[in-house]
Amino acid sequence: MEWSRFGRGFRRLLADTIANNALEFLTFHGFRSAFRHWASERTNFAREICEAALAHIVENKTEAAYRRGDLFDRRRELMVTWAAFVAAGSADVISLRRSG
Repeated sequence: MEWSRFGRGFRRLLADTIANNALEFLTFHGFRSAFRHWASERTNFAREICEAALAHIVENKTEAAYRRGDLFDRRRELMVTWAAFVAAGSADVISLRRSG
């Protein structure tokens, strides 16, 4: 589904709903940030594909005018790769305790 066709208000509402219902120790931005860092450091996907996967809008009007595709197939490939990475559970995880 192409989320950009929905209004900004709807996308904001969706993001807020997801964030409000997320587990207490997770942050919506942190998850997006982790994805973006992983995509740039561990994959060879083009920056444009990674940014499109995060639904970031192209600010440059000229560039936006020439970018007519939605990169859907490439974004799907990126998401499958991300899912495999997350599901592998091979990362070194350090448990942090809450203070107080």
